Amino acid sequence: MAKAQLQNETIEKIILNLCDDIEKQGGFIHPDILFQGQHDNIGVYLASKTEEQGELMRVPHSFLVPYEEFALDIQGNDIVLNIYEDTAKHPK
Repeated sequence: MAKAQLQNETIEKIILNLCDDIEKQGGFIHPDILFQGQHDNIGVYLASKTEEQGELMRVPHSFLVPYEEFALDIQGNDIVLNIYEDTAKHPK
């Protein structure tokens, strides 16, 4: 199960909920994955040392939003998802 150690509890909950949703959709989250961060920085680590290489995370295609239809931003303490209904208006 994913773990998080972030200063912002709201963002921590969002990340853990996303991990749960990814797994419910058939994806994979390494059981020792750890999200750590302060302020606007978030790092992804393995909580345990392993010599074995492999996946940290696999997100199913069905879970992804087409990249040309959205943009992620951080505004204060919020992660903001801007959705473009008209992809021609997407800033490139």
